[in-house]
Amino acid sequence: MAETAEKKPAGEVQMGEDENPLFSDALPAEMIQNIRDDKEDEADEKIGEACAFKDRGNDAFKKGKAGYDDAIRYYTRGLEVQCADRKLNSVLFSNRAAVRLNMQQYTEAVDDCRKALGLDDKNIKAFYRASKASAALELWKNCIAYAMGGLRLEPDHSELGALLKQAEAKLLSKQKSASSSSSSGGGSKEEEQIDPVPFNAEEAEELQLSLVDLENQVRVADAEIAHLEREQLRQDLVKKELNTLGESHNVMRQFGRTFIQQPRAAVLEHVEGKLNACAADIPKLKNKRNTVDKRRAEQEKRLKGMLLHLQMQKAIEQQGGKR
Repeated sequence: MAETAEKKPAGEVQMGEDENPLFSDALPAEMIQNIRDDKEDEADEKIGEACAFKDRGNDAFKKGKAGYDDAIRYYTRGLEVQCADRKLNSVLFSNRAAVRLNMQQYTEAVDDCRKALGLDDKNIKAFYRASKASAALELWKNCIAYAMGGLRLEPDHSELGALLKQAEAKLLSKQKSASSSSSSGGGSKEEEQIDPVPFNAEEAEELQLSLVDLENQVRVADAEIAHLEREQLRQDLVKKELNTLGESHNVMRQFGRTFIQQPRAAVLEHVEGKLNACAADIPKLKNKRNTVDKRRAEQEKRLKGMLLHLQMQKAIEQQGGKR
């Protein structure tokens, strides 16, 4: 006798396992919308929280020196919220730079402005504060680069214009001083020959920005080389100390914040591995550093040639005017 199919109550829909919401990977549209709403609410809350910290920082900054520490703390708290609004985060970095500028923390101010511009490249206040802090550090090329970046956005910005003129004058004076000292110093170093190069404002601007980047690369490479050389010296001293111990000695080796006892041979092998790594990495870094520095020198020479050509043109115009 054949089995009869079980009758379902009227109005009940039959569905397979794949169609059952309990087994399906697909979420109902209403649930998806609720998730989206929750995420948007969370994002809005973070933006509101970051704005509140920004306002508290602004209030503290207005109090002058007495409020500077609080202002930095509030702006930092606003950044730690990690809201999704890039422009708001850029303002927080730029505002913190303003405080650091007043506290004469010029290096930190430039760094905050750099981060602000990475989030919003139209933040004119970040350009101005970076240029001003660079001038305080006497980093005239950096000052020029940031001033020119800001003037591209606001050509009539008087304070940026003044910074640009100051930096160009200081840089030219520095170059003249270096040139005169090299010619009168009697040293064995050959005097660098600078040939006039037709001035091109657009190329000069690109060269300025490139020089800032290349100089930063050289500084970073120098710091890495110095660090590796210190590490090499330290490991060499450890190796000499280990060689004074007998083969059966155990040695305490540091792992993070803890120390573990290991056989002398194992620690010596580790030290020699670090020494070999330093010996391999230091020459590579030096070659890389020298290559970058060579590019920097070539670009600096070309920029000097442009400035020389510009000076010559001005001198000719002045002579023509006197006639």
